[in-house]
Amino acid sequence: MTSPAHSSTPPAPDFPAGATVARLPGRAQACYEELSAHQFSERRDLVVLLLKAPHAAGEFTGFRAVVPLPNGQVVGHYLAEVGRGQPVGLVCPDGECSSRVAIRLARLGYSVHHLAGGLREWYRLQQMGGGPETVGTPEPH
Repeated sequence: MTSPAHSSTPPAPDFPAGATVARLPGRAQACYEELSAHQFSERRDLVVLLLKAPHAAGEFTGFRAVVPLPNGQVVGHYLAEVGRGQPVGLVCPDGECSSRVAIRLARLGYSVHHLAGGLREWYRLQQMGGGPETVGTPEPH
């Protein structure tokens, strides 16, 4: 399987500034926004989907909705209820799984915002005392 090539430079004016563009051989381009933990914490309009991280649901307060999806649960089943006009935030433990899902959802027309670095970066932000006050606390060790 060929991994996607990523670029932060939009190839066409309809891609938002700062968007990550995935180019896959023989397929249409997909565009999603990759956010730092601080940027993600400020996007309170998101429906946050926790991929492979249902234990972290309590860490994401103040968002439009938070949906924990255990391993193997189909993202598309829930998104059918959300609708393509609703901005979706994707979070997984390390950012790898959510970046792959972001590409797929962006191709389907969803407004996708991916937490770069996943929960690892989210917890690091908390340890540094960053983000709005309603953001969750660091994971206990």
